[in-house]
Amino acid sequence: YTDLTLLHHPCDTPAHTIERYVELQAAMEAGHTKAIGVSNFTVEQLEQVRDAPSPPATTDPLIIILHGHLPLA
Repeated sequence: YTDLTLLHHPCDTPAHTIERYVELQAAMEAGHTKAIGVSNFTVEQLEQVRDAPSPPATTDPLIIILHGHLPLA
């Protein structure tokens, strides 16, 4: 397994981004990764991921990496 798996940037549509994030959650539930997170997301994109459905047993916090060159709004 891996310690951390990141969705490095949003996908081409919000729906695809949510779908990929839900798949990461499932990988964590299955024990394939210890933690999941995202990077290079705007505030709006972070809110979309935050509001995504999650498997019932997922309680680990979302890890967020921000780069100084990325606008937050």
